[in-house]
Amino acid sequence: MINVFIAEDEVTAREQIKLLVGKFPAFQVIGEAGDGDTASEMIKELHPDLLFTDIRMPGKNGLELLADVRGNCPLVELVVISGYSDFEYAKGAIQNGCLDYLLKPVSPRQFREMMERLEELIVTKQMKERTRIFEDIVTEEKIDKMRLNRFFTFPSYHIALVRKLGLPGSWGKSSRITIASEMEELNCIYGRDWQEALYLWPEELLSIPAFENRQREKNAEEGYCTVISYMSGIKVEEIPQRVREMYKILNQRLVLGKSQFLRAESLPVPVSDIKADFDRAKIENYIQRQEWKYVNFEIEKVLGQYEKSCYPLYKLETAVNHLLADLSNYFSVELDHRGDLEETFCYAKSMDELITVLEDYIKEAFQRGSFSNEKIDTEAYFEKVIQHVQENLNKPITLQQLSDFFGMSSSYMSRLFKKYAQVPFNEYLTRTRIQKACQLFKENPDCLVKDAAGMVGIPDQFYFSRLFRSITGDTPTQYAKKQLQKFP
Repeated sequence: MINVFIAEDEVTAREQIKLLVGKFPAFQVIGEAGDGDTASEMIKELHPDLLFTDIRMPGKNGLELLADVRGNCPLVELVVISGYSDFEYAKGAIQNGCLDYLLKPVSPRQFREMMERLEELIVTKQMKERTRIFEDIVTEEKIDKMRLNRFFTFPSYHIALVRKLGLPGSWGKSSRITIASEMEELNCIYGRDWQEALYLWPEELLSIPAFENRQREKNAEEGYCTVISYMSGIKVEEIPQRVREMYKILNQRLVLGKSQFLRAESLPVPVSDIKADFDRAKIENYIQRQEWKYVNFEIEKVLGQYEKSCYPLYKLETAVNHLLADLSNYFSVELDHRGDLEETFCYAKSMDELITVLEDYIKEAFQRGSFSNEKIDTEAYFEKVIQHVQENLNKPITLQQLSDFFGMSSSYMSRLFKKYAQVPFNEYLTRTRIQKACQLFKENPDCLVKDAAGMVGIPDQFYFSRLFRSITGDTPTQYAKKQLQKFP
């Protein structure tokens, strides 16, 4: 909801503005004053999103009020509605950041056009500010209570964290785009990357069990997911602490290939650390003798035990990286194993998938007399890979499928994307799909969002909309509307 304050000394004019504002469901009048001094004090207390003010009023005049509000409440948008068309008034209003200057009497058409512009502007600004709040919470910045209350206005909320597949990697953090939803007041969504959603909604809107059922249905065919929530509603001031607790639980409890629905208040007792570990001496000996069947047996034996014990993913990744570091040192082979396998740990859907990738990676790295990759490690060859991706955007594409098609390991394909595209495969794929969607809207602005989503291989139109806005800054509908305005 967009909160409006009206500063106008004429009662009739004030009532007319209230009547006009009342015709727009996204706006509500939360305060009014007949003089500039009272308006200034009330605005400091109420923190509206939008101020309508006259120029000539008792106490502070409109220009003085604009300057005062701009200094004390910089997030408030400013509009002047006045009977005075003097250029100096308009100039002063513009200098104080006024968005519009309407002359009385205001025509309904003119007011409607202005309100439509303001709604888009303010909603976008609210979305960005809510996203910044969540970013500050996740990075453990101190959050001012007044800032929280301004953007989260209900007394009690439910909160839930949903993570599809594995934890986000560190490669390309500078290019990773934070995911935000439409940021409607009743359903606020944030994510550190495209696999994550942190939901916040008023307690009375939807119960936690109902939310969990929705997530079960939604993620049934998309691999495993981890959902963490609080059964009881939380107060606004508790949001930062609860969010940080949920991220800590996620890092400690996420298990490769296992869907989990965890209640933060009643977590199961964690499984004690198992003693299984890779027998490095045996693996080194088998690699030395190039006996890959036995290397694979040792890998599968340990990872199989990890899977049975529901070993946390972060510990599993640490164990694998320690093994590869030891092998790299023992055989004097330079490996970027953390970077090469990062996408695998993030996107693998099962332990079997991880085992396959790891076995291929070890064989590729340490096999003597293996084929040279010089012919495929070229920009010209990578262009063939890109062409195949672009020709199949409307179909499901995974790193493993792409690697199988070109006859190479997924870790090697991952390295090609980082080398030539400068981003991981999944980020490249998502950006390319959204670029294709933009082209569809340019060619046909009347294209339905669900149709565009399907044509670029993202069947969930709501997820598509989140990605689209995070990358372009516009919702699909806003983007298509802009194309119509360019070519009426």
